[in-house]
Amino acid sequence: MTSKVDFLPLIDTVIDQGYAICDNFLTDPELTTLRELLRNQYSEGEFKEAKIGDRFHQTKIKSIRKDEILWLSKGEFPETECFYNEIDRLVETLNRYCFLSINDYEFHFAVYPPGAFYKKHLDQFKTNDGRLMTVICYLNENWDSSFGGELMIYPGDDSKTIAPLPGRLVLFKSDELPHEVLKTNKDRFSITGWLKHKHTPL
Repeated sequence: MTSKVDFLPLIDTVIDQGYAICDNFLTDPELTTLRELLRNQYSEGEFKEAKIGDRFHQTKIKSIRKDEILWLSKGEFPETECFYNEIDRLVETLNRYCFLSINDYEFHFAVYPPGAFYKKHLDQFKTNDGRLMTVICYLNENWDSSFGGELMIYPGDDSKTIAPLPGRLVLFKSDELPHEVLKTNKDRFSITGWLKHKHTPL
C-alpha cells in the first residue's frame, strides 16, 4: 500500500520556491522492494556508465558525472508499479492544477558508487524544452551525513543541501534550477527522471 501523499502542498511549494521536498514518498516495504530490484540489476551488470546529453545524443565525460544508470520502462518490472502509480497521481495533479500538459515521462535507476559525483547543471536541454519537472526518489538505506552524496541546489542566488534520505522525493522545475550531486562515500541509490511534454506533430 502506498503512502498516498497529498501532492497539493508539494505543488504549492514548487510554485512558490521552484522546488519541494517530500519525505516518506513510498512506504518502507516499497523502498525495500525497489532497492532489491536495483541491487539485483546492478549486480547482473545491467547498468551503464551515465553520459551527458539527452537519451539519444550522448557523450561520456567522467569529469562531469560518474554515476551508472539503468533506463526503466513502465510495466517492465512489477516491482516498480508502486512508484509509477504515485507518479501517475502526481502528473494528474500537476496537469489539473498547473496546466502543464505533461503527457510523457522517463525514469532510470541511478547508482553513485563511492567517489562518484555530478557537476552543476540544468536538466532541460537547449535544443529540447520537453523536460518540465525533475523527480528524484532516494532508495538509500540508513543514510548518514558522513556518507556525503548530497544534492546541492541553487535557487536564485541561494544554495541548499539536500540529504538523500530513504524515501525522500525531490521535485523541481527542470529549466530553472541548477543542481549538482556532491561526491559520495558510499553507494547511493535513486530513481531519477523527468515529467515531460512531448510535442505531437500537426
